[in-house]
Amino acid sequence: MSPNNFPDFSIHPSQCPYPLYRIHLQSHSSTVYEERNGFTCAADTGNINICNYTDMYGSLHNHLDWSSESPSHLISMFGTKSRAIRWARKYLVKNPGEEALIMEIDPFNITNSFGRRLPILRAGEIVKECPEFLPYWVEESYVNDEYLALYRIPGEAIMNVSPVLPWEFQIGGN
Repeated sequence: MSPNNFPDFSIHPSQCPYPLYRIHLQSHSSTVYEERNGFTCAADTGNINICNYTDMYGSLHNHLDWSSESPSHLISMFGTKSRAIRWARKYLVKNPGEEALIMEIDPFNITNSFGRRLPILRAGEIVKECPEFLPYWVEESYVNDEYLALYRIPGEAIMNVSPVLPWEFQIGGN
């Protein structure tokens, strides 16, 4: 595949589950969250070309590698609440005392500051086409329900915020 001839994996919000779900780990997430402004990616400089193999390989591989210290231009969301809660549970069990929030996200409101839609990507679709993007220790099934917003999720896209309660990860929850 030519570096400059990479397919555009972005999807229209109507192709996303509604709503999408974002888990925010209060003291661990590198993505910046402010109640009024929403989420901003941790990468504070540069842009990525989602139709360029090299840009997407570097960005997605880095994003899916939780041991990486490099900030990401991508912000993770889940297609189902149950998957989001399971992901939060896994983290909370290993990190007692950590706090997690679950947010319902309206994919139609993922826009830039001028109101233009920002790309939403399906991580599983990209990895299916380009398995080399997935770090070798991450199972493909982990990203099948993962959706990625590029750069930001504005406050207007966040429809509901609630804590992931301790008993949700101890007895099953949603």
